[in-house]
Amino acid sequence: MKWEYLEMLYAADNSYGELRLLQKITEEHVKPEKMSKMRVKTVVQTFSHSVAVAAEHLTGRGDLPIECRQMIDIVILLDNLFDSMNSSTFHIPNGKIYKGPIRRNSPHHQFWLQAKNVLKTVKFVKKTENGNKIRNVDTTVPSVKNFIKTIEGMEALWIVLSRKYSFDTLLTRHFNQDPIENFFGNIRSYGARNNAPNSISFEGGYKALLINNYISPHSLKSNCEEDANACLQNLDFF
Repeated sequence: MKWEYLEMLYAADNSYGELRLLQKITEEHVKPEKMSKMRVKTVVQTFSHSVAVAAEHLTGRGDLPIECRQMIDIVILLDNLFDSMNSSTFHIPNGKIYKGPIRRNSPHHQFWLQAKNVLKTVKFVKKTENGNKIRNVDTTVPSVKNFIKTIEGMEALWIVLSRKYSFDTLLTRHFNQDPIENFFGNIRSYGARNNAPNSISFEGGYKALLINNYISPHSLKSNCEEDANACLQNLDFF
């Protein structure tokens, strides 16, 4: 898999103008110099089912070199992984089986085993120059290792919740850190710039926010979705 395959796909699809297949894909998705490192949404859109379908279609038409088909397997794998970690409904939306809930006999468990085996073989090839010599060096990155840990953590959670507490369904989207990040963001922005509060100022900020309601439930420039968790936002429930 080469990143230039995605750039070639974007250029070929963009040549169709208003009839292009990938309406959501922009230069921010494929041009390294224009990417925003904190925009998870663009990553999910880049490694999506629609991108794999477009790659299959445009290579079949001859608009792309046949080697661009090599991106399809990894794009589909990542798309299914994103779906399996983002299930939020009790039904299967649009036929995407991994976006459905985790159950005892759901396909997620076998898929996670396969995905971990693939991710453990993933390496990034980096070209290095030493004088007149150019050689390729295999490297690993934290994001791949942490994705494996995330899968293993979700498997462990399912075992505990299903065996010890008799859960029969699990929606993985509820296990995210956005609410706590939004809360910490409100603590840091309370009163003035307060990026490193000690325990006393944290407690004071928390009390003030609890009484006065949060300054803002969501930071517009943050990488977190707005959460609907209202149990600690004010004192109305007392």
